Amino acid sequence: MKSIFYISGILCLLLLGSCGSDTIQETETPDDDFFWEDLFAKTLEDYSSNFQKIIASEERSFRGVDLRMSPAEVRGVELATQVETEGNIIRYVEEFSLHENVDIEYYFSENNQQLNEIIVTYYGSSLARRDSLWLEFVEYYDDKLNTHKKRNREVYWLTETKDTLTLLKVGNKRHPNLMLSVR
Repeated sequence: MKSIFYISGILCLLLLGSCGSDTIQETETPDDDFFWEDLFAKTLEDYSSNFQKIIASEERSFRGVDLRMSPAEVRGVELATQVETEGNIIRYVEEFSLHENVDIEYYFSENNQQLNEIIVTYYGSSLARRDSLWLEFVEYYDDKLNTHKKRNREVYWLTETKDTLTLLKVGNKRHPNLMLSVR
């Protein structure tokens, strides 16, 4: 009987001793800082259907397009059957309803070699819809490109490639529009 207590005592000491020697040190890594943000980060599918149609892709600066792309690359992103070409401009129209649509214009260099500017004009049907879309743009690009800066009546962001993405409310109560440009 004494041997059972003796063996049990030795086992307990061994178990307790081994627990103390394997202390785990938790260190915070840079990835830990973003864990919760990434876990709850919005994706494009979390926004309104109109906003999704305008943005179209989370890749690159806008609609899967970056400045300095060739006309052929842009046509490859914007389905070739849906675009109009006029000189050094490629134009794409997204219609939401009779009174609400978006014009997307891609401006290329004079020798038509690379994309220099993107101008998006949203023609709204009401102030509420325009303001809702405005808030979605601000939230989306704040998440994607960091917090916006304000300049007069516009907000803007700097992209990773040092391009400027600018959002501006244009029009009036009767014609509540937005303009987004990438330069």
